[in-house]
Amino acid sequence: MKARYTPAGLEALLALHGFLLYERLTAPALTERYFASYNRSDPAHPMTAFAGVECCLAVRQPSP
Repeated sequence: MKARYTPAGLEALLALHGFLLYERLTAPALTERYFASYNRSDPAHPMTAFAGVECCLAVRQPSP
């Protein structure tokens, strides 16, 4: 969480180790996906993902 990779840099690093970037979620996308239901049910106490934090899903490339 301390590295602060650029999207292109992360993709290049993953490719170097045989992975493909399958999905990347920004803080607003994380908030929508994981906290929207809670936030609708309790709007007085909304939860959000931390600003500047992103999550990614990487998948191993099949061997040729």
